[in-house]
Amino acid sequence: MSEKIPVNLTNIIADLHKGVTRKISSRNYNSELGSIEEKYGLPPSQVDRLFKHPDLLNVRTKPVIEDMFVIVPDEETTTEEPVSETPAEPVGWTSEEEPVTEPVISLDDGDLSDFI
Repeated sequence: MSEKIPVNLTNIIADLHKGVTRKISSRNYNSELGSIEEKYGLPPSQVDRLFKHPDLLNVRTKPVIEDMFVIVPDEETTTEEPVSETPAEPVGWTSEEEPVTEPVISLDDGDLSDFI
């Protein structure tokens, strides 16, 4: 009998989550990532037996999706002046003028006939 190959289940699961497939003949096989079959040098029949282990029954290869784009920052071509941090003045008056205030009417005066 040939020498047995040590296989760590945690490493197998991690490989599958990185996109490594079970076999070379797997549908999503990627030669850059490889397969469990290649990594451990197992024949396809032994890979089938390996994945009958209860901890590996429902573990599937996660597809590796690479972006086909690169996000670059916008070029700073605007010539707008920076926004001032000073608070805005109320509408209707400038800092040189006194604000217009309405007269205060007291309800204690008793004569409200002008407002009725």
